[in-house]
Order: sequence, then structure tokens, then C-alpha cells
Amino acid sequence: MIVLNGLTKRQAVIAQLLWTAETWEQTEAIVQAYGKEANTVRYLLALACIDEEVQDEHHCEQAREMLTNVSKG
Repeated sequence: MIVLNGLTKRQAVIAQLLWTAETWEQTEAIVQAYGKEANTVRYLLALACIDEEVQDEHHCEQAREMLTNVSKG
């Protein structure tokens, strides 16, 4: 379950609207209606989904190896 803490009431409404949207076009319409704030909430939802997917470092072995190689470069 995705939980975003610290949202204002307006941001919570935007988050609920975005979460229930069924298409990208619907999320675009919400962003158009609510402005930059809605776009920020959309990114927060996306990041929360990623965070939920990658809950521990065992899921990130390949990314860790890539970052190690880049830092050696």
C-alpha cells in the first residue's frame, strides 16, 4: 500500500485523484487542472511505488555494481 506522509489536504485530494486515474491522459488532465502541485504529487507517487518495489538492498545488487564501477571510472 502506498502511503505519502506530510501532504496537505489539497495534496491528499490530488493524490487520490491521481491514484484512481486509469490512464496517463487522465493524470495529465489532473495536472492541468491542479497545476505544478499535481505534477509534484504525481512524481511522489511514482517514487513511492519504486520505493515499495525496492525494499531492501538485495534487490539492488546490479545497480550497486554499476555505481561502484562508475565511481572507479
